[in-house]
Amino acid sequence: HPWVFRKAIERAPKGLLAGAVVDVTDDGRFVARGYYDPHSAITVRILTREPAEAVDADFWRRRVARALALRRELVHGTSGFRMVHGESDGLPGVVADRYGAFAVVKLYSAGLTPHRAAIVEALRAEAVRLGLAEKVLFLGIRRGEDLIAEYQGADAFFLPTYAEIFPTVVLEALASGLPIVTTDVPVIPEMFTEGIEG
Repeated sequence: HPWVFRKAIERAPKGLLAGAVVDVTDDGRFVARGYYDPHSAITVRILTREPAEAVDADFWRRRVARALALRRELVHGTSGFRMVHGESDGLPGVVADRYGAFAVVKLYSAGLTPHRAAIVEALRAEAVRLGLAEKVLFLGIRRGEDLIAEYQGADAFFLPTYAEIFPTVVLEALASGLPIVTTDVPVIPEMFTEGIEG
């Protein structure tokens, strides 16, 4: 599995910041390379087992391109799908969903924060390469009034998930008065009355 838990680390270098790219070794032998997150029990998420593979902007572009190439093979007839699915696509902690004209990127580790711009740029570049640049918008981070304005400008909120148990975006959309369409995953049925809020 592409995770290294805190208790499995014998000695971490002092002063490493979240997002530092680190090599995992065993008795001095290279095992893997990943990003470091000092705030999580999953302290290192593995990105590659190839000692010569650098984790740079090209790395993120290759991984995103590979993920979307797989989707082109499998996804047809919809504009709503998971573009990148974390560990399954060799991008642990990175989830990107397309909902019609919008792409939503979720980073599930503080260790991804320094890499956020490279990840979003990789998704943008792939959208251009696939001829989707005019069909998919990457708006960047929305907070406060900007986030509220996005919700208020929408007609409805769609969340096709089977993995997120308590997605806070549903609460945000609900608070904005949007009708909700989502899957029947745990907790969500308790949050809504079908036909009224969702």
